[in-house]
Amino acid sequence: MMPSPRVSCWIAAAGLIAALMLAACVPPAARMPETVEPTSDEGLYATAQQAYMKGALHTAQNYYQVLIQNFPDSPRVPQALLNLGRIQILLKDDDAALESFAQLLETHPQTDAAGEAGVEMMAVLYRLERYQEMLTRYPDLVAPVEDPRQLYRLYLIVADAHAALQSWSESFYFYALAYPLAADADQATLADKMANAASFLQDDEIELLMGQITESPAAGYLFFQLALNKAGEGAYDDAVWLLIAFQERFGRHPNAALAEELVAQLADKIAFDRYTIGCLLPLSGPYQPFGERALDGIQLAFHDLQQIQAGLPVRLIVRDTASDPQEAAAAMDALAEARVAGVIGPIASAESAAEVAQASRIPIMVLSQREGLTDIGDYVFRYFITSRMQANALAAFATQTLKYQRFAILYPEEKYGRDFRDLFWDAVYREGGQVVALESYDPQQTDFAAAIKKLVGSHFKLPEDMKPMRQGMDLLGPLEDIPGYTPPDPEEEAPETVRTRRKKDPEADELKPVVDFEAVFIPDAPKMLGLVVPQLAYHDVVNTTLLGTNLWFSTKLLDAAGEYVQGAILTTGFFPESQDPTVRSFVLRFEAIYGRQPGFIEAIAYDAARVMLTTVLHPDAWLRAGIRHRLLGLETEDGVTGAMRFEGNGDSLQALPLLQVQGNGFQQLNPSAPPVWKPWQVDVPPVPERKFFN
Repeated sequence: MMPSPRVSCWIAAAGLIAALMLAACVPPAARMPETVEPTSDEGLYATAQQAYMKGALHTAQNYYQVLIQNFPDSPRVPQALLNLGRIQILLKDDDAALESFAQLLETHPQTDAAGEAGVEMMAVLYRLERYQEMLTRYPDLVAPVEDPRQLYRLYLIVADAHAALQSWSESFYFYALAYPLAADADQATLADKMANAASFLQDDEIELLMGQITESPAAGYLFFQLALNKAGEGAYDDAVWLLIAFQERFGRHPNAALAEELVAQLADKIAFDRYTIGCLLPLSGPYQPFGERALDGIQLAFHDLQQIQAGLPVRLIVRDTASDPQEAAAAMDALAEARVAGVIGPIASAESAAEVAQASRIPIMVLSQREGLTDIGDYVFRYFITSRMQANALAAFATQTLKYQRFAILYPEEKYGRDFRDLFWDAVYREGGQVVALESYDPQQTDFAAAIKKLVGSHFKLPEDMKPMRQGMDLLGPLEDIPGYTPPDPEEEAPETVRTRRKKDPEADELKPVVDFEAVFIPDAPKMLGLVVPQLAYHDVVNTTLLGTNLWFSTKLLDAAGEYVQGAILTTGFFPESQDPTVRSFVLRFEAIYGRQPGFIEAIAYDAARVMLTTVLHPDAWLRAGIRHRLLGLETEDGVTGAMRFEGNGDSLQALPLLQVQGNGFQQLNPSAPPVWKPWQVDVPPVPERKFFN
């Protein structure tokens, strides 16, 4: 059935209306820019600029491209490339923009436009989250940037990229660079970013940044965050110390009020009795004699202080470590509960006590030579003579004062001997000397002829345990790394010497010994020295200076080998016969109270107590952290055991007394002057009969 004409008319009209409505919904086709005919670079540039300013981006892009392609040497090209890249960013064509900026940087790197292009490139890479790529490009892109506004943008973009990578130390550093260049309106936002980055920093990162950033507010955020970190670790003294320093230095900082509030909150946690000193000593167990002697020295230091400042309410709390690590730790816990200002000791079991003191942030001054104690933490100090001190003192005196250059080392094959061997060898090389002979001996034997013959009969052979450390080394490192070094020809025969002849013919005992060294270092005790040293003379090792450790300072040495050790030079921790007025006064006071002469233990304990007392009572030491800072900042202190100061790691650095065997006793030497009495001015003692060594 066909529709009526009226219906057909309505259908046609509806179709027309629908067609018109559909046409209205279709967007017009994008207008393509017209073809541009090249005229002149200036004309093209002016037209492009007009279109760019009016927002006709496609037209401007077209004119800029024609200018760049047809007039590559025009001075307008750098700015044209920069504007072209910016237009491409607006047109959402980031890849094309990056190409335009890269072309500008490659072809016109010294222009102002190149600096801006670098910043724009970094912004595009950041938006594309290509953080690693932008940080790789940064060193090359920052050089051309001179405009402070562009430099601010660059620093901010780089800082944000590091933040996106969670590289908080680098992020904070670039925020700090950006802050002085920021407009006033941007500084608050930038400060928030700095504070956020700082909140992720570890202590070592903050301390490194504090050496690079000194301006506020950036440096203030570092100080403040370090204080927060310390508080979070339970190091409340350090936290308050830093907060006070923060308030004094950055009084107008945005966090100043918060710092004051935190100090008030931590007040109870940092309370201690600054007039109470703890003391940990072995007053029972195998080390009891040493503990009792040390306590005498410490009590004399307190007595001296009371004589100077009568009525001062200082007191000493003594706890027995019983020569046991667990007892030492428990005793240190008890002192922490008593809220002592600092601790002196212990002698034995120092490690366990030091760990508790460090955890409680209480300065502790151990009287032990055990290596590694100060590595436990920054509240652990050591006031004691060490093997390294002795080796350094002997090497320095022998090379600088005596002008010796060639040394021999004869040592017992045991830990004490090996440790001193390494330390003395290192010290000699640091002073510019040489170890030309080296030999060990079995401390269980009584005949040392073989070791001595090797010492003077052939070039020394490295012990097996030293080969990985010593072989192929010089002061500057591996020989092969030294410019100009030529390895010896293995087939070239070395010139024959007395030493090489002996190496070829070990039976050639009739040859005289080769004593081509000026001093022999023998780290051993008097009992063994009584056997070793006479045999040196028996094998014609004479007219050379003997060097020894503090174990040599004993009448037992004089009894066992007195005539063979004349002129020997040794170290000691304390010399009671010293003519130094400070030492003489101490000895007389000690003898008057205790009726005996003080030894090294009494003297070092006295010095440690004196340093701890004077530090604790200083006006700046109202926090335990302040006591620690005062100890580390001490200038040279003249004690009865010699001048001393603490190194940055908490180890004491002491000027040890040097002694020389003269006749039936010991005489103290001037470290900067050669001794008047020399061993080669005295007749060599008679060689003992061979049966002495059987």
